Amino acid sequence: MREYLRTRMARIERMKKSARDEQLHVLQQLLNKASATRFGKQYGFQHLKNYTQFSQSVPISTYEKLQPYFESIKNGESNVLWPGKVNYFAKSSGTTDRSKYIPLTTDAINDNHVKGGKDLMAKYYHRFPNSKVFSGKSFITGGSLSEHWGSIGVGDVSAVLLHRMPEWLQYFREPSRQIATMNNWDEKVEAIAQRITNENITTLSGVPTWMMVIMKRVLEISKKDTITEVWPNIELFVHGGIDFTPYKHGFETMVGKPIQYINTYNASEGFFAFQDSEEEGMLLHTGCNVFYEFIPFHEFDTNSEGQNTISIEHVELYKRYALVISTNSGLWRYAIGDVVEFTALNPYRIKIAGRTKQCINTFGEELMVHNTDAAIAQTCHKLSCSVTHYTVAPLFTGSGCGYHQWLIEFETTPEDLLQFTSLLDSKLRLLNSDYDAKRTADIILKQLQVVAVKKDTFYTWLKAKGKLGGQHKVPRLQNDTEFITNLTKISQQL
Repeated sequence: MREYLRTRMARIERMKKSARDEQLHVLQQLLNKASATRFGKQYGFQHLKNYTQFSQSVPISTYEKLQPYFESIKNGESNVLWPGKVNYFAKSSGTTDRSKYIPLTTDAINDNHVKGGKDLMAKYYHRFPNSKVFSGKSFITGGSLSEHWGSIGVGDVSAVLLHRMPEWLQYFREPSRQIATMNNWDEKVEAIAQRITNENITTLSGVPTWMMVIMKRVLEISKKDTITEVWPNIELFVHGGIDFTPYKHGFETMVGKPIQYINTYNASEGFFAFQDSEEEGMLLHTGCNVFYEFIPFHEFDTNSEGQNTISIEHVELYKRYALVISTNSGLWRYAIGDVVEFTALNPYRIKIAGRTKQCINTFGEELMVHNTDAAIAQTCHKLSCSVTHYTVAPLFTGSGCGYHQWLIEFETTPEDLLQFTSLLDSKLRLLNSDYDAKRTADIILKQLQVVAVKKDTFYTWLKAKGKLGGQHKVPRLQNDTEFITNLTKISQQL
């Protein structure tokens, strides 16, 4: 495995050096292959010879706009958005109540998701040539194939990839396929913990919040204080789905020794980026059959099909962009709902700044998730506490002013909640100049308020919504009080 992965490094380095040319090549490949599909014929793919023609001929898509095509695919129609039939739909694990179902073609599985994972590990071995990851097993958290539409399997993207994983690779992973695809999350956690406690686990992979739930149960079963005592050869955690920053301190304490951490941008819609160095941001994977476009966030309009987009060669450092993708699953000029920033342009590295629908701008503060994640992480580090989950919403006090209410479920509670609140507010002011300006003299925006909710409040909400496990996550920023009102009621009942 180590030698095989090393052979991939030349391709990765080539991708880093010629990302612009590679992106144009990816676009032309996608257009050529899909030219005979229903969508390709509708928009004249065979006549599109460059990015300008593509952007002028094909409208920006949202889930709702592509849904009629998805319905045709569900009904068994071939050659709709991509050549051939679709065997899987990935159940998107976003923060809204209503699930989204994204077609997942064989080409996307093999030439995007699997290829991205291989390149991630190839780069890891290049950085750490003495790694012994494959001397043990990888524990991977994931969801299940929860539904079937005729011959089409439906479920979390991790479950789809598990079903498509070659048998020889199954040797390197835990738990078994039977346990990994269980639908009942509580039973699944227990079965996983019982199975992996006595295994030689070297790698962890999954969403931090759910990984920590299982690790806690492993510590209870083993009667150990740290994960290192259970798995002495643990060396790597590959994470994604949510920002790891607020959880890192608690995670490190639970593990009990320094290990390597790799951040990934691997969504139901595709594998887009992974952390390849100690530099800020993740390497944008420009050679995995995804064509990227970017809309300056201040110009983004979710209802417009004719928005001004730019290709990768025109992006600027630390400017926020709504991400638009075209993929070999047939997602054409699809506004995925994420906001990204470029932290480097040679090679291209990005970080996730938030969601297009998760931004609080009630008072002109333009608060984004990366602001709140960083602020709460810095505050917890300073005061030696940790959080399980949090969410934020604006509240009005009258006369056009108000404040942000934070509902926080603490893993380790701060000694002085008022000190925590004041420090959190100060950190936000340092991180976001718009927030700081609106906080001036308490005229428009007053100091935030922190409400500590009871343990398992967020878990109870997720369970009620059928969102336990997999890549499911809690909505961080809301522009109304419905969510925090529901959580408050749950906390009071616990």
